[in-house]
Parts: sequence; structure tokens; C-alpha cells
Amino acid sequence: MKNIPFLNKDFKSRIVVATLWGVLLSSTIFGFLVLWKSTDMSKNALETRIGIAADILASNIDVPTIFDSPQEASTLLGTAANDKAVISARLKTEENQRFAYYVNTELRDSSVNRSRLTRDVTATGEKIGTLIVEYSLDEIDQQRRNIILFLILSICFATLTTIALCLPIIQSLLSPLFSLHALSQRITQTRNYSLRAKVETPDEIGRLSKVFNSMLEQIENRDLMLEKQVSQRTHELEKLAEEFRYRAFHDILTGLPNRALLNECFESNVKKASKCNAKFGCLLLDLDDFKTINDTKGHEFGDDLLRAVAKRLKTSVGDSDVVCRLGGDEFVI
Repeated sequence: MKNIPFLNKDFKSRIVVATLWGVLLSSTIFGFLVLWKSTDMSKNALETRIGIAADILASNIDVPTIFDSPQEASTLLGTAANDKAVISARLKTEENQRFAYYVNTELRDSSVNRSRLTRDVTATGEKIGTLIVEYSLDEIDQQRRNIILFLILSICFATLTTIALCLPIIQSLLSPLFSLHALSQRITQTRNYSLRAKVETPDEIGRLSKVFNSMLEQIENRDLMLEKQVSQRTHELEKLAEEFRYRAFHDILTGLPNRALLNECFESNVKKASKCNAKFGCLLLDLDDFKTINDTKGHEFGDDLLRAVAKRLKTSVGDSDVVCRLGGDEFVI
């Protein structure tokens, strides 16, 4: 759906296009119905007209046929020339022999669409021949072309009239909506939620403007509350981050830096010593028989001992020295 060009246009263009499509579709359907009905009526009228002429000929041509007078029969068939649609009229006997004949040579050579009808020629209730009338359908085709041309001109006129009438009406109807859209874009760019939409009409767009203003007021109040909450949460998060960092790089039991912080300090001192061509010392120590103390005195006593050792180590080194606990009873200075 997104790739349809009609759906990618703005709202005003979509309304105009939809209106035009509606006019074109309804006009086209109506035009086809008119064309079909008029063509059917013209065809029926032509068939009726030719049928009446054929009935008249069939009822009057029996006498020349009985008296074997082909010339009089042909003269009688020539009266069919009064109808410009008749191409030819032929009278055949019961032996299928052509008895009399009339043809419009000009129409015979030029007509493309044609049809025919037959009538029995009788005398005293007995069939003595068959009348065959061939007629052209060109006048129906011409009428169809005239109707199509008229319908095309009518559809074009209706389309232009629709455009001329719809554009001002649509513009006036959508003007409040355009103003609301412009205001929403301005608010999006400036983040100024103190702006308000002007309620111009009491219709759906006017109610939409009121709802939009109410939404802006709620957003403005919410932003004020959010600013306070964000400031408070930021302070709490900073404090929590410091606490997390401290826990991530320090031993919970003794408060000394742990293995992670030791790795950072060690790498930093190695780089610094390499750069300045200096030296630094690293001492590794552990507590002898610490497991025995834990087993005999208990873990709480062991924890107190570790805290005491950590405190003494910190007070025994300089301010630039670092005391770390690797884990268990192992320490690094």
C-alpha cells in the first residue's frame, strides 16, 4: 500500500484525486450504459424499420411472381432504395433460383458491418418464394461514434467543472486543518508546548483543535514534572553509579581494591614505567594457616582477621601505594 502513488500525496491532493476519480468512474459507467442502451434502441429501430419494409415487399411481390414477371418484381424491389440502409433485396423461388434482384452498389462496396433478414412470399397460403433483404449497420456505428464523442466531451466538461468547484471548497474546508498542521510542525521544531491552536470552526476540526490544545497543556505540565523527576533521578543515578563502580572495583569484605582494579593499576604503572624508564615493585602475600583459623575459630573470626590485616596493610604503606585483595587470604601491594 505504501508504494501506491495516490497514497503518497498530501491530504488535499488525495481528496481532489478521489473526487475526480469518482466523477470519472461514475461518468464512465453512466456513459457505457447510455451507449449500450442507445445502441440497442437504434439496432431495434433499424431492424423494425427494415422488417416493416420487408413485410410490405413480401405482401406485394406475390403477383409478379405468380405471373412470372421478373422485371416488375425487380422494379418493386427497387422501392427498397427509399431506405438508405438497404444494401440489396433478392427474391428467390422455391427452386432456390434468383427471380428478381436489387442492389445498391455504392453501399455494397463501402459498408463493412451488415445484417440480413428473410420473409416468406406466399400466395393463397402457399409459399412461392423467399425475400432476402440485406441492410447496412453503418448508421448504428455512426450513432455510436457520435455518442462516444459526446460522452467524452461531457466527461471532460464534468471533470473541469468539478475541479473548478471543488478546489475552493476543499481549500476552505481544510484551511483550519492546514493551520493545525503548521502549528504541530512549529511545535516539533521549537519544542515550545506553550503554543495553542486557534479554534476557528465548531465542527470536527474545531473539536480536534480543542483536543490538540488540551494535549499540549498536558504535555507542558508533564514536561515540568519530568524535569523535576529527571533532575532527581539523575542525582540518584550518579550516586548509584558511584556505588556500583566502587563495588565493581573493591572487595566488599575489606574495602580494598579487588583484582579488576589491580589489573588497571598494574597496566597503568607498566606503561608509565616503560615510558619514563622507571621501576615499581609488586608484593604478593598471603596468611599462613588461615584455613585452620577459619576451621577452628569460625568464618566470622576469619572475616574479622582479614579486615584487621587489610587495615594494617593500608596504614603500613604510603599514599601512592595500592593494597589489593586478590581473594581468600591473598593480598597484593
